[in-house]
This record gives sequence, structure tokens and C-alpha cells, in this order.
Amino acid sequence: MAISANKLREKEILSYIKNESKKRNWSFRGWHIFKVKEPFLVSVSFYPYGKQNKLISNLQFKPEDLDNLNCEISGRDDYFKNGPLYYKVNSFSMIFPSSYLDFELIDVTEERLDSLLNEIDEKTMELVNNLSDNERHYEFLKSKVEIQGRLADSTYLTTLVYLKKYEELLATVKYLKEKEINLRIVEVDLNNRQFNEKSFYDKLIDYVNKKTKTKRIR
Repeated sequence: MAISANKLREKEILSYIKNESKKRNWSFRGWHIFKVKEPFLVSVSFYPYGKQNKLISNLQFKPEDLDNLNCEISGRDDYFKNGPLYYKVNSFSMIFPSSYLDFELIDVTEERLDSLLNEIDEKTMELVNNLSDNERHYEFLKSKVEIQGRLADSTYLTTLVYLKKYEELLATVKYLKEKEINLRIVEVDLNNRQFNEKSFYDKLIDYVNKKTKTKRIR
């Protein structure tokens, strides 16, 4: 079956991004570019629209060690720990990154793609410089959660642990439990019944208890 002109255009756009981003020390896979910029794993997702010759992209980030921390909290084997970095960018069992900035490119040309990649590099440095400070990182995530109303989000809750915002975490978990608000995505291991015996909320509380050696809420 012949590929439509729209699909061909989308492939052209992604192919150009792949080649040019590699020159800028990004890795490319599927429709993502990604790299480690301490202390974060930074990624950009690209969504081309051939019919409109348009490109939507989103700059995202998460602490590089957030997935390892999540595995430690939940009691799940970190079978991706020594795998390719791409697994942590786009795998369902990994923690989803936080969105930093959206881009929209109309009437895509190579020159405009070059300008977009330049802007992505600049905004990546801005992200790292601003949010490497734990307090600014916390305030950034807190403001997004308040706007979106997504307290029951494993990315947010696990990042609170990463930032050692234990009191904020416990207060949030207490509220979610009292209101019987479940996580947006609930992880289940069909091969490990013990993994499913406790909710992620209780596992978060246990982790904080262990770290602070203080008995907290239930």
C-alpha cells in the first residue's frame, strides 16, 4: 500500500529532526529526542501533521533517578535500571515526565525546524538552571498541579519524595485517602500478589516512616 503524501511529509519532518538533533548531542527514538542534563532526564516529543504541514512539540523533564526511586518506594524490581535510557523516556511502567513548555510550528520548513531546535536547546538550559534548585522545582510542580487539579499523580507524589518534601507529601496523601481519590494510573503486578497488597499511598507513607524513623499517618 502506498504511503500518503501526508504521512510522507510527517516522516520527512521527523527524519530532519533526527539528523539535526543528533548534531546537537540529543538522542532520537520514535518521535522523541532526549538527553541527560544533570540532574534531569530531558525529552521532547514531536507530533507532526502532514496535511497542515504543522508540528507540535513538548519539552518535558524528570529527575534522572526518579524511576529508581519509584521502584524503591513501590517494591517493584527495577528491570529497566540497566536498560537503554529510552526506556525511561517512553515506557508505560516508568514515571511520566513533567511538561515544561509547548511549541507550535506552522508552515514547517528546514529553517524553522533549525530555529525550533535552537529554542529547545535554550529552553533546556533555562529549565536546568532554574529547576536544579529544589525549591524552585517544587514551586513549579506545585503551581502546575494546582492549575490542573491533579494531586493524585504518581509523578507529583514521587517527586515530592525526591525533593524531601515529606510533610507536603503526607498531607496530600492524607487528603487523597480521606476523599477516596485514586491515582490517575494504578499499577498492578499480576505476577506478584504481594506487590498489590498495599496501595501506592500506603507505600509512600511507609517510605517516609523509614526515612524519618517516625510513625506517620495511616
